Amino acid sequence: MNSILVVGLTTVDLIYYLEKLPNKGIKYVSKKQIMSTGGNASNASIAISRLGGSVTFVSKIGNDLFGNFILTELKSENINTNHMILKNDINTSNSCVTIDKEGERQIVNFRSKEIDFKDNHYIKANNFNAYLTDGRLENATIFVLKEAKRHNKPGILDAENPVSKKAVKIASHVAFSLQGLESFTNTSSIKKSLKIVKNFSNNFCCVTDGKNGVFFLD
Repeated sequence: MNSILVVGLTTVDLIYYLEKLPNKGIKYVSKKQIMSTGGNASNASIAISRLGGSVTFVSKIGNDLFGNFILTELKSENINTNHMILKNDINTSNSCVTIDKEGERQIVNFRSKEIDFKDNHYIKANNFNAYLTDGRLENATIFVLKEAKRHNKPGILDAENPVSKKAVKIASHVAFSLQGLESFTNTSSIKKSLKIVKNFSNNFCCVTDGKNGVFFLD
């Protein structure tokens, strides 16, 4: 079984379902509420594990209620969390998400500035079949992609706005969100944008566009 390292943001999402999104400074009553793990890297870890991959997830979280909830949830998905960085002096990232009956949402996010890292002994000491990072932890992203390159293994960047030029240059594969691609290339044409990235980095590049699918250069 292929071993995959995933590094990046993990959060707890407190999700509230409402008839309409809040637009006034008053109390709103939700008829349904869910507490869930979130964050691009965390979600990717779960997806890979459910598809049969062997996943090790590394992120920095607080030794608090939300941090322990994340560890419990990820372990239940058969994800290796033995090398998560647990700190007593930071708060785990979390979001309040409100969703209306049409599926539109508002998000209020808290993310500690102390969750990034530049080095990790465990990651350096091991060789994985693939390395995936979501770009949310800027220094950790560069470190992980360099490790992938050092081992001549795929280094995949999940590129959402803002996107690091240095990370795109190092990665062997880049999967942009549409917003991330448009911001990175300063153009709304998918074809032109993909060509710009190809000329910039010469790696595999694609973009996800919701219900319209995934686009890449042949």
